[in-house]
Amino acid sequence: KVYDPLYLDDHGGYLNPFLCVNKHYTHEAQTYRALSDLQGGLIPRFYGSYSTDITCWDVGDETETDETCSRTVRLILIEHIPGKSMLQAGPSKYFPQDRQQIMKSVIEFESEVYRRDILLTDLSPRNVMMVPPGSRRQCNLVFLDFAGSLFGRKLDEPLLAGREFFLG
Repeated sequence: KVYDPLYLDDHGGYLNPFLCVNKHYTHEAQTYRALSDLQGGLIPRFYGSYSTDITCWDVGDETETDETCSRTVRLILIEHIPGKSMLQAGPSKYFPQDRQQIMKSVIEFESEVYRRDILLTDLSPRNVMMVPPGSRRQCNLVFLDFAGSLFGRKLDEPLLAGREFFLG
């Protein structure tokens, strides 16, 4: 997963893409470390965080020649998860008791992460992979995308100060 400020939606210049990408990268890497005992089961295996150079083109005007340049971006390397996301699956294809079991698994995962003082702000169907039966994974659901995770019981966001995200 590459964290490139060039491709971040900055909401028309309202957000600083470099600060946002840095936060997403550090929070996702830290979440994988904090949940290390769940890797290979409920979450993908985490193979590390890195920086790499990406080649880019510096396009000049008609009188200049195009030149290549490079810029450094951050990335994390995680296990590829086969299957489809819950968003792609479509609930009508499952019996009610199967849907209830899936939701129970989602709630149990979120509760376990919450117990560790981590709040998942982007737990959604697109970030839950449904692994086909018979694969080498122990779990039928695998949870992804922890870039928006919040840690601890105090928020370091000035705009969110005073808001209670860790109730109960």
